[in-house]
Amino acid sequence: VLTGAEKSFGRDSDLPANLEGAVAAATWKDPGLVGPYVFFGNKLLTGTRAVKIGRQGAYFDSPHYSPVMLSEKSLFNRGLRVTKNGEALLKEYRKRSQRLAEFEDELFYYPPEINDRVRTIELDETGIRFEDGKDLDGIVLKVWGEGEIRREDMQTIRDWNDASKVVVVASKVPYLKADLRYSTARRALEAGAIPAVDMNPDTVAIKLRWLIGSGADKNTIKRFLLYNVANELTPEDVPAELRTRYPVVTDDEFNQFLARIGPKP
Repeated sequence: VLTGAEKSFGRDSDLPANLEGAVAAATWKDPGLVGPYVFFGNKLLTGTRAVKIGRQGAYFDSPHYSPVMLSEKSLFNRGLRVTKNGEALLKEYRKRSQRLAEFEDELFYYPPEINDRVRTIELDETGIRFEDGKDLDGIVLKVWGEGEIRREDMQTIRDWNDASKVVVVASKVPYLKADLRYSTARRALEAGAIPAVDMNPDTVAIKLRWLIGSGADKNTIKRFLLYNVANELTPEDVPAELRTRYPVVTDDEFNQFLARIGPKP
């Protein structure tokens, strides 16, 4: 559980409340909520969704996924209450734990090689060029909206795809999604890019580094990119057209994938 404060420790600082809340969350009685989290402003946010927003990154929030825990207002009485989202996560993680037990003898305990040839590239008024991603295996294209992808940019995406690079289009606006609602987004899909849906660009980049490092082929990487590994993606928000093009990964298929990509120590 990560936390911080806007101001130094003092009368008007939010550090005591954030620190107390983070400790309470980290030592909470039910260990079922696994993974990284951020505690800030009386809210426990999932780490794969948390971003700094506001003027000059004034605070943390979790776009597209509400907090999993809320705390009391009292400064040193951090009574945590699990929200509906938190209950859903607990149920999901418990289910996954039971299914993972079936593969216990095959699962790897160290992560596969992490591919560091993945970068985020911001689309601006100058556009993008093949040379921008020539030495990369994975590219996360950050856009204000898919509508700003020009015809020349489509050709660059097509060239990247033809060079066996995995290209993902993600929104750099925290509360917007990258999906298929605009015709330009569909053209980008035809050119070889895949929309990040409601995943934030940094999370997509980390996920790509892991998937490409596994040695999987490009189509498999795209399919697993649309699988909700650690609450970074809302499966219900994946457009039907994407689910048809890239068949949905089942939980058992994901567990088998984990068993294949790395040996036990």
